[in-house]
Amino acid sequence: MKPFCDRADTLIANYNTQHTVLIIDDDPDITLCLEMVLANYDVNVIRDYGGHFGAWDAAQNTPDVIITDIAMPNGDGQLVLQSVKSEQQTADIPVLVLTGQRDESLASQLRQLGAACILYKPVHYQSLLNEILKHVPLRKLHGAMANSNRT
Repeated sequence: MKPFCDRADTLIANYNTQHTVLIIDDDPDITLCLEMVLANYDVNVIRDYGGHFGAWDAAQNTPDVIITDIAMPNGDGQLVLQSVKSEQQTADIPVLVLTGQRDESLASQLRQLGAACILYKPVHYQSLLNEILKHVPLRKLHGAMANSNRT
């Protein structure tokens, strides 16, 4: 009976913890739009505009999910993926890749590097939310709380 109780306590503790999503994209409009979508949920969002910064933030903050673009100056998404997956502390963090490049060989390479999924721009935000939900529970904020986070 105790193992079940311990497991239930762990699940409740994980649900009550605010999760962190790291968004890495050189286009500030995309990072802002993604942050606005996630503002409706109880998550902490970190935004970076290049792969080197994103890889550093992943190591420093150990987010629950990373969303990264591929083609960026200052370190591309492959650098992020390789950095995250090569470190023991961050290797289990799911990395969701957003890209405008519809190259199946690139997609295959990204999967081999450990990408949890590849979504193509322009991304349908419900598809992105569904992918995030595979890795962390998103708790929707209610009315005024969600709106106050946008300011």
